[in-house]
Amino acid sequence: GHVPGVTGLGVSGDGGVLVTGGKDGLVRWVDLTSRWYLDGGSGGGGGKNVTIPESEEMVELEDFHRSAITALAMSPDGSVLATAEEESCAMRLFSLPAVRKGGCPKGGGGETEGSSGTRDAADFIGMVTRFGGPVRSIAFSPTGSTLVGAGDEPGVLKLVHRANLKDVMVIREEDSSRAECIRGLAYDPLGDYIASVGDKGSFTIWGIDEQKLVNEHSFSALGAQACSCAFSPDGHSVAVGLSNSRIDLFSGRDSKWASRNYSLSTESSDGAASIITIAFAPTGHYLVVGDSEGLVTLWSLKSREPLEKWRSDGPLSQ
Repeated sequence: GHVPGVTGLGVSGDGGVLVTGGKDGLVRWVDLTSRWYLDGGSGGGGGKNVTIPESEEMVELEDFHRSAITALAMSPDGSVLATAEEESCAMRLFSLPAVRKGGCPKGGGGETEGSSGTRDAADFIGMVTRFGGPVRSIAFSPTGSTLVGAGDEPGVLKLVHRANLKDVMVIREEDSSRAECIRGLAYDPLGDYIASVGDKGSFTIWGIDEQKLVNEHSFSALGAQACSCAFSPDGHSVAVGLSNSRIDLFSGRDSKWASRNYSLSTESSDGAASIITIAFAPTGHYLVVGDSEGLVTLWSLKSREPLEKWRSDGPLSQ
């Protein structure tokens, strides 16, 4: 585990590797295919809790981060990790080694058959382009060949090609008076757009070919702010989590998501829990969201009804 404080999570595209980054500046990863610990869930949905394996099965990145981890992301194939920290205005890239002697999870939980998977130390690839403030969010392109970072430099996104870390594209808000610090990013599965949420609550679509902002939505009329966003797997919808326990679904790729399709509303004790994390299932038929009160909800997008709910012991963080 990490010291108390905000912890970031990343999972490889195949679901086999979990990476965590903490306020203590440590980055750890573990091979989830080597050993699983399952116990009864406490969330009322009949779910399961996954307990991270013992420390000897976890690998740490040491001597690279000296302050709180502010963002991390894994490439879709799980081979590269990107990190950012509070006291550095840059991103770091690491090559993650392959699993050695990994087992496969047995059905029904418990330890895996065969020997536990282990990993060699990660290789530091290099520092990536500097920003005018700490980086708060990182996302990889669908192929993993490009990554984008943004944060406390208002209205600025930087895209970097892994093949040449000096090849940097800067997308900037043209009206500096409207520029927001960026708190969350999502990369279009078709590779044409990037979605972001800002610290003042806007939801923005950026065109990669156009290298500029192409659409922006404000939720001030609802008395709400955008807190999180995610593209559907087919790239034709965007889900936006708001600060009033609501999720808005946008469509209209040709119009750059100008159309708000419908909304979903989660429970909260006072009706004002922020939807701070959001993700589509690989099929695109389901949506899982987490809020600031610790409630995690699995939605069916076909029926627009919640299917399962779990509640954590404490609030979630973005």
